[in-house]
Amino acid sequence: MPKRRIARELSLSEGTVRYHLRRLADGASDGRARQQRRAGAYRAAIDHWLAQHGAAPVNVAALHDWLVAEHGYPGSLRSVQRFVGDVYPRPPRRARRRVETPPGARHRSTGRSSRA
Repeated sequence: MPKRRIARELSLSEGTVRYHLRRLADGASDGRARQQRRAGAYRAAIDHWLAQHGAAPVNVAALHDWLVAEHGYPGSLRSVQRFVGDVYPRPPRRARRRVETPPGARHRSTGRSSRA
């Protein structure tokens, strides 16, 4: 497929298409993937915070606030979110049950009718 057509279909300039095709051909990789996460330097503090909060779901915003207040963390909330998502396992999904009632049925969770 011609580079001009690729550029037109992707709404890019031909120079951008040539640049990325050349990088692909050279086998170049993006240097950002090899960089360490900024929050990685605070891993011991993050481990400590997670141990204090036990098995409760992780509130990353609260963790970020704590890192900033207690340890002077200079990074963003998003950097902590990426680090926690990459390093720590996801919590197990909670089971949910959906109960469908026929149209017009009464809701009887308290034993009282919801209608007046």
